[in-house]
Amino acid sequence: MWSDSTLRTRASLSTLAVVASLLFENFLIWVVSATYRPGIDGSPEPLQDNGRWALEALARALVSAMPGWGSGTKRTKMDRDRLDDNVKKALQRLRRGLNVQWALVAGFAASLVCLELKLGRYQDEMGGDCDLYYHYHPYYLQPQQQRLQHRLSTHPQPTKQPQPQPQPPSFTLTTTTLPPTQPTPYRQPRTLAGLALRSLLTLSSARLIRTLSFTLTVLPSQIPRCYPRRFPHPPPTDWPAWLKIGFLPNSRGGCNDLILSGHATVTSTLACALTSVAGNGTLSRAVWTLVAVDYAIEALEGLHYSVDMWLGCVVTCLLWVLTR
Repeated sequence: MWSDSTLRTRASLSTLAVVASLLFENFLIWVVSATYRPGIDGSPEPLQDNGRWALEALARALVSAMPGWGSGTKRTKMDRDRLDDNVKKALQRLRRGLNVQWALVAGFAASLVCLELKLGRYQDEMGGDCDLYYHYHPYYLQPQQQRLQHRLSTHPQPTKQPQPQPQPPSFTLTTTTLPPTQPTPYRQPRTLAGLALRSLLTLSSARLIRTLSFTLTVLPSQIPRCYPRRFPHPPPTDWPAWLKIGFLPNSRGGCNDLILSGHATVTSTLACALTSVAGNGTLSRAVWTLVAVDYAIEALEGLHYSVDMWLGCVVTCLLWVLTR
């Protein structure tokens, strides 16, 4: 059924899969948060995050090099606290200024428009840089069987010419030389529906892996008293209330849904889609640099462990390759 359906039908089914996975994830976020007793009754000690320590040391070194914070100056505890406050404020301003999330959304929308209007040059599904003319030429959009029949009708196969005995039979071979600039006729065109399908399959798979991950192993939140701030305290005891809270969309997020990072799965999917359509090395390096800075700042702010961001990005990129 899946192989016989059209591309737009597959994209529609993938959209439903994403919606279903998000609802299932939202319910399990509530279940995990409401059943983690140390987080309900207090603030459990967070796990040791070596990645965050390294990022904090790097941020302090960068801020210390700024005027007024000379590296050779002896600092008191009050000075160090002021330095940490300055680091956090500077990082928050930097993240708000970059606004990586909406920049990726705008780039993804521009990619869809370029594919629909057949603008520019881009990489095909096999990774080659191709001109849109060859992809969308009517000959290459025909089914493979029709193209084969067309080639056989215009270029017949070699025929055997009978010869009188005792002479050996002779053959007449007809060959056709294609122009060297003509690409292979079996490349599939990149379309808006195709890119949307690949993005939705990647995102739904990543969200499913994320849901199973934080359900199997619960990590303590780095945010003090996270549960009372985001969920009803104490948790309800009747099932109707549980279901109502679980399926109600929670824009503030959960407390123990840490590994993998949901933020990383979304932004990595958008970055993969944008860079695959652009096919430009400089743009790809710039996009992934901004994504890495955004992940580092989120880990520094304590919203996620550094391993959450790392695995969210790596798993999503691997899923993007698998859905090719």
